[in-house]
Amino acid sequence: MKASYHVNVRDGLIIYTMSGTLTSEGILKVFRAAISDPDWSREFDMMCLFHNADFSVFSLEEAASFSKAIQALDPAPGESPPIRSALVCPDDLSSALLTFWEMMGRDERRAIDRIFATEAEARAWLAEPR
Repeated sequence: MKASYHVNVRDGLIIYTMSGTLTSEGILKVFRAAISDPDWSREFDMMCLFHNADFSVFSLEEAASFSKAIQALDPAPGESPPIRSALVCPDDLSSALLTFWEMMGRDERRAIDRIFATEAEARAWLAEPR
């Protein structure tokens, strides 16, 4: 799994790029790194760009525990409105798996998630007023 992040302060956006066989620990590792970045803000929305990503190793139990682990990373839960999370996945199979895993953890997350086929669509949604 390859993963990186970039904090775009101007747009109030954290951009994650991930590829390969995705694991919950790998994703949590890059999320932890972003949260420890001095430019990070809990007010920022996020966009995850998935390229040639394989979601097949996530079990049902892992999807639920992953969502709880994401919530535990929030340094001050409930102190601000939910962030928007744009998930960009250009291929149909990975997009379907991502939709399934996102739905499995929906009750545990405070983010408003949307899945897009292109980065342009995701950016347009994130540019809309809340």
